[in-house]
Amino acid sequence: GGGTETPAISPHDPEVMLLNCDMSGAYRTTDGGRSWTLFHWRQLMGCPFCAPVFHPSDAKLVFAAHSYAATLRRSMDGGATWEPYGEGLPGDLRVLAIDRHQPAVMLAAHLRGLHFSTDGGETWQAASGFSGTPRALLCQRRLRDGQPLYLAASDSGVFRAVGTPAVWELCSGLPAGRSILAFAGGYDAPRQLSWLYAWISVPVAQ
Repeated sequence: GGGTETPAISPHDPEVMLLNCDMSGAYRTTDGGRSWTLFHWRQLMGCPFCAPVFHPSDAKLVFAAHSYAATLRRSMDGGATWEPYGEGLPGDLRVLAIDRHQPAVMLAAHLRGLHFSTDGGETWQAASGFSGTPRALLCQRRLRDGQPLYLAASDSGVFRAVGTPAVWELCSGLPAGRSILAFAGGYDAPRQLSWLYAWISVPVAQ
């Protein structure tokens, strides 16, 4: 029973996918979903709040949130086995992201704020300026000068950090009674184009 949540597909091999269940199970497939393996709970328990992330260049390296406590775990064999990872990062993870241009830079948004790592997730530091319930994290490049551009959406608005993910500022607030329900985006480097999409709540009629 229960629902399946937060699917993640490997960018290196679309046959490899990870999936969480809200009844504590976490699953992996290596044949495009035709069959699934349930992880032993000591390895990885299902976290329906936070999707796993695959490293952009190392097919063997994967990160995921463990159980309802949503603490960070790492796999170094493509998601087959897992271990606790990351010093200084609290639980309650909601969104993980890796900067594909600088893979040593990682972002982790949780219910108490946002942390960042510059050593591939080994150690973490708290960022400032971000608030709200996390919805999404994006790692892009600023079009005019190529500087790192980090975007973080929460229910209360969109935040931005330029150059470093240490300090964030609100760049797009919302009218009263509105909130961001979902947020996504993409970046086309050769064409220097960026797209952002936000799903905004509709105020309840009085």
